[in-house]
Amino acid sequence: MDQRPRILLYGKSVILGAVRAGLEGDGRFDVLAVSPPATEAELARFSPDAILFDTDAGCSGPAFALLRANPTLLLIGVHPATEQLTIVSTHTERGQSIADLVQLIQREGRPAPDADSG
Repeated sequence: MDQRPRILLYGKSVILGAVRAGLEGDGRFDVLAVSPPATEAELARFSPDAILFDTDAGCSGPAFALLRANPTLLLIGVHPATEQLTIVSTHTERGQSIADLVQLIQREGRPAPDADSG
């Protein structure tokens, strides 16, 4: 039997409570919750596949630290007011010049006008 992905909810907000209920009801995930404050090591002990946090709670520091230590971790910020999710990634690219940086911004963000067009 496959092990279910472990989802760690970091925080005590109403939105995370709703997320927890929904994920537990889905049945495909092992859902755990941790209340701040917690250290990176405390979060790591749960060996999460993903950490969800409330972006308005201001307590995501240890989750970001764990992401740096574990690049395969999925870190998702939940925005209660806008119902948006922010996926944070450690996807890296080599950038040796400003041209490389410009290409990255154009590919991943809103394209800038051509340099020649004024």
